[in-house]
Amino acid sequence: MQMSRSSERLWFALPLVAYLGLLAVFPAPAFVVSDENSYVSEAVALASGHFRIVKAEPFSAATAEKPASTYPIGTSLMQVPFVWLFGWRAAIWSSALCLIGTVLLTARMLARLGLAPEFSLLLMLNPVALVMGRIGMSDVPSMFVVTCGLSLLVADHLGVGRAFLGGLCGGLSTLWRETNILVIAPFVAGATLRRERTAVPMIVGMALGLAIRGAVAAWLFGSPLFVRDSGYGFSPASIAHHLPLYLFAMTVFIPGGLLAVAKYRGPRRVEVLGAVLGFFLFYCAYNYAADESGGVKQLILGPRYLLPITPLLALVIAAVVQASPRPRLVNSLPLLFRSLAVALVAAAAVAQVGVRNFGRTQAVLVAAIYAHTPDDASVLTNATATGKLFSQVYGRRNVFELGEAKPEEVARIRDLHAPLYLATLERPGTAYFDANRVKVRNELDDLSRRCRLVPIDTIENDRAERLSIVKVETCLP
Repeated sequence: MQMSRSSERLWFALPLVAYLGLLAVFPAPAFVVSDENSYVSEAVALASGHFRIVKAEPFSAATAEKPASTYPIGTSLMQVPFVWLFGWRAAIWSSALCLIGTVLLTARMLARLGLAPEFSLLLMLNPVALVMGRIGMSDVPSMFVVTCGLSLLVADHLGVGRAFLGGLCGGLSTLWRETNILVIAPFVAGATLRRERTAVPMIVGMALGLAIRGAVAAWLFGSPLFVRDSGYGFSPASIAHHLPLYLFAMTVFIPGGLLAVAKYRGPRRVEVLGAVLGFFLFYCAYNYAADESGGVKQLILGPRYLLPITPLLALVIAAVVQASPRPRLVNSLPLLFRSLAVALVAAAAVAQVGVRNFGRTQAVLVAAIYAHTPDDASVLTNATATGKLFSQVYGRRNVFELGEAKPEEVARIRDLHAPLYLATLERPGTAYFDANRVKVRNELDDLSRRCRLVPIDTIENDRAERLSIVKVETCLP
């Protein structure tokens, strides 16, 4: 079964156009992840010509200028044009366009290798990419920037210019996330060990990219080696704990992905294997896999770190399938691609509506907080649960962590930063947030013995989240 060239392009473009169209129909009502708040807030600050923002100190009348975010700046820089033109809600268009760009770059890479470019649509079959493509975080932009490098380097024969640009993309990718370089480094190492003439341009390009990243870090944070401390770290024990989740994501979300890696015999085989397996095991050892969130959210937020290697999985799947000795399988590819395009439109609709609906529940909570607290008010909160509910883009509030203030210190905070409110959120579903709920209730009980707390509003949503807003009227000295 054959398709005309124009028909192939039409079916290929269908899910891409549908994804962007759905984003226009279902725009972002609120942040859905705390980290998204950090990236977009930084983009808003940059769009207004600032990198630092003024924050109040809880136990002092003084204020301090602090970075809007300590995350690598690349993602926020990508968002700046959209924020500047259309406001903070448009920041997610950066991620969406990066997803489309990744699919197109992967298609071009496959075509250059003589493989069906339609296999790049497998990237959008991945629900992790569909969801993260409409969230303003670094995951999909990282995938795009890494794919820029891969599309240049995955070939049997490279020119000097392509080698230099591929290495440069690898070095610059650390402006989005430092670990991105782990996907590109095996290709540089392979060319170096084989003493290829392109090794030197690759190394020079990567070194230049890393130097730029170091200069930016020195400018923003005072050290070229600055790396944000995530607070999680790495351990061998995490590998066994996270392996089932990540194997599922890389073999089911990307059908047969890791299984096909073992059968791959195409260009740069050793480098492809090293990049995929090395990156995969690296994040298996990372002590974070969204266990705190649990359920469906963990299926998305944990494997999101693995997005930069998914273009390589699309490559190995295409190579293995097209090398299959079964003609019936190869001949059925046009029909399979059409079916995939239709399925992707439906999957994109489910993902877009699902994220939008979750965002609407968060928008209700945000609206309540900002309706009941005036501009420049101070709010004590359990930031672990409410991190995405407070943002400079919503309004000016001095936000302090409830757990960092002892009951006897709240009076001083109130004297310095009146009016003072409490906004606490109880989130169900995981042992982590169950423990946080108990902790917060104990802190509020202790505080109520020293301060007069006046309830203002309590909101419960269909996700069984419970937001309480309380005003701190007076406290014992």
